[in-house]
Amino acid sequence: AGGERFAAVRIRRGQPRDTELLAELGERLFREAFPDSRAADLALHLGRTFSPVVQCRELESPAHTYFIAEDDGVPIGYALLRRHPPPSCVTGPDPIELGRLYVDQRWHGAGVAAALTTALLDEARAQGARTVWLGVWPWNRRAVRFYERSGFREVGTHIFWFGSDPHTDQVMVLDLGA
Repeated sequence: AGGERFAAVRIRRGQPRDTELLAELGERLFREAFPDSRAADLALHLGRTFSPVVQCRELESPAHTYFIAEDDGVPIGYALLRRHPPPSCVTGPDPIELGRLYVDQRWHGAGVAAALTTALLDEARAQGARTVWLGVWPWNRRAVRFYERSGFREVGTHIFWFGSDPHTDQVMVLDLGA
């Protein structure tokens, strides 16, 4: 069944016209991924990360590349590749960050995350990156396992500010080779 659903999925590059779409999708999928978050920290994080102003600025920035997964024109996931200074535990050459990767829960297991990751890694190579890094909440075991299956390995930790609350995220890297 998952393969049949995946057949209709299209991955496309985000454009400035996607500002409202990504603001809504980003907020919805983040809430879905972290349903037990404290309300005040969640509101602060969502405003800083997914407001239309922030989305517009990122979509227009050459340091940010978004990919959107759609099923028959309906957005079901997205990924963000961004030039962002890595934490000190990332020592590989020419690093770039996999900043976000979220898929609607109804599509988990259907290959959407893998398709987004492929598009993102192809773009990282095209931009001359040789190391892809990411931060992931270590208690999100499904995500950690996905990244491990995709070839990422843990290299350390860094602080991720969720609202006013500092979280320790696991940092993982993937060597893209020469």
